[in-house]
Amino acid sequence: MFRKLAVGLAAVFAMLAVPAAAQTVKPITILIVSGGGYHNYANQRAILETGLKARLNVEITHSFYDMSPGEDQTKPKLPIFTNPNYGDGFDVVIHNECGAGVDDQAIVQTVLAPHIKGVPGVNLHCAMHSYRAGTWRQRVADGAPNGKWFEYLGIQSTGHGPQFPIVLKTVDAQNPVVKGLPEW
Repeated sequence: MFRKLAVGLAAVFAMLAVPAAAQTVKPITILIVSGGGYHNYANQRAILETGLKARLNVEITHSFYDMSPGEDQTKPKLPIFTNPNYGDGFDVVIHNECGAGVDDQAIVQTVLAPHIKGVPGVNLHCAMHSYRAGTWRQRVADGAPNGKWFEYLGIQSTGHGPQFPIVLKTVDAQNPVVKGLPEW
């Protein structure tokens, strides 16, 4: 699955490099899945759509779940949980949901279904540490039943710590990849 993810991300980044004027092909169809707790997913919908449309030739569809007050922030009732074919017809699925408490392996298989079929996925922030089950705070063995989401991601992300500014230092300022970029 990691190979499919890498190929999908490479394709998305390659498309970013094409100037808008040169794009005369059919738009990339994107499904953005969002919802859950801890983040303002309602505002992120507009931010993501506006930013993507400003940079790419895309058609965007949203699968959004707006949580009700009192619902478990880590267990949104996303529409994709009951439809393994939710990715059909899309070129890429962007996961921007928080399902950190969703541990039902049948749901995880449903969420993974489009990606198993080959639909590339991009996973933003909380989606990286969602769909965790079992002893997920410890290293999950390759092939373990509770490791399917991590295998798809290519990394086992269990969450994040305190939110502090990140400082990036350039190791080789003459490298063509970073030449001329300021440290931040």
